[in-house]
Amino acid sequence: TIASAGGVAIEPGTTGAVELPQGAEVVSATLDGDNVMLQLRLAGGGRELVIHSISRNRIVARLSLE
Repeated sequence: TIASAGGVAIEPGTTGAVELPQGAEVVSATLDGDNVMLQLRLAGGGRELVIHSISRNRIVARLSLE
């Protein structure tokens, strides 16, 4: 078992997928507990933050940066 920075246990071999918009590029990624936050540069030039729950293997929030 591996503990992330927030103290949440992540089992070795944990897998998942984050579905990103077509043409999006990951600018940065940050792990906080059970969540990973991805800063995206969108194909049309905009920016978005995506927060993905590792344990639930789903996106829990999308925030547009304007």
